[in-house]
Amino acid sequence: MSKIFAEINSFQNQTKKKWIKSINQQNIQIKDLQHTLNNKVYDPIYFKEEIKENFSFKKKSSWNISFSINCKNIKIANKNSIEAIENGAQSILFKLDKKTIYNDESLKLLLKNIDLKKHIIEFYGLENYDSILEHLKHKKYGQYVFHNYKISKI
Repeated sequence: MSKIFAEINSFQNQTKKKWIKSINQQNIQIKDLQHTLNNKVYDPIYFKEEIKENFSFKKKSSWNISFSINCKNIKIANKNSIEAIENGAQSILFKLDKKTIYNDESLKLLLKNIDLKKHIIEFYGLENYDSILEHLKHKKYGQYVFHNYKISKI
């Protein structure tokens, strides 16, 4: 089975020097691509070696690959979650069906063959997760997220 979340490195590394050489070969001058703002000249592209400080978005190294699964059919949802994990997903978001009653039996089937020690399990779509919490409270390990869960008593 292919790893759809596997790293792909299909581009060659490029440096500013190689890039300038490439545009010069096309009879394009870098001066024609630069622009000036507040008496400062800006290039149209910057390379990693040029950037001393990065003020833009930085990805947290602790982010996980997540996969969302609709749970209208619990057997299919479990099958899809196993397949997503085999393809590199680290977190599974189960979009729960409000019409379904989630009891011990259905939750065992939904979570069957998922290593709860290795994967984050997220639940979304219910107003009350008490039955799920009751089922999970006996698990020794696991990371769980309950979306839009309102705690009424502590």
